Amino acid sequence: MPKSRFAVAMVAATALAASALAPVASAAENKPSTGPSSSVGHIDGTGYSDECQEAIAQAREDHEQGIDDGTIPGSSFMGPQELGYSIVNGYGSSGMPETPECIEEEDQQAEDENWEKVPDWLQSMRGNDTTELVFAVVGAILAIGASATQAATIAATFSPEIRNQIAQALKQFGY
Repeated sequence: MPKSRFAVAMVAATALAASALAPVASAAENKPSTGPSSSVGHIDGTGYSDECQEAIAQAREDHEQGIDDGTIPGSSFMGPQELGYSIVNGYGSSGMPETPECIEEEDQQAEDENWEKVPDWLQSMRGNDTTELVFAVVGAILAIGASATQAATIAATFSPEIRNQIAQALKQFGY
């Protein structure tokens, strides 16, 4: 019996650790806008207008000049995603160049053009800011509930009283 309790505790601890890393995975999915043929986090300008490509090149040059001048410090706090992108792209802890506004505008324009190709009856499925907020709130509530359940599972493996309370609650619901 002790081996099965240990196994349950290990599964619960692993699930709890995975739920703690869920926000990191979510943030990785929401990576900054990158060109179609770009490497990780690096904006290469492919697929953008000539003016936007020039703005991207200028932002990169300004950033590299700032690093050389010492106006961009290398010790500022960054999240794991930004630090990872910076290291992979060779910028180190000095961060990434500022993303020009034209990238977001052209990405939005391309998205709008793609949605125009969708049949009218499906265009109502397109989300907006309110939809994103609702999904974020629902996701947060589910994450909190899952974490609480996992914490209760871990506690129940070590406490017979908690297991008895859970069993009584399940009996009341007919399980």
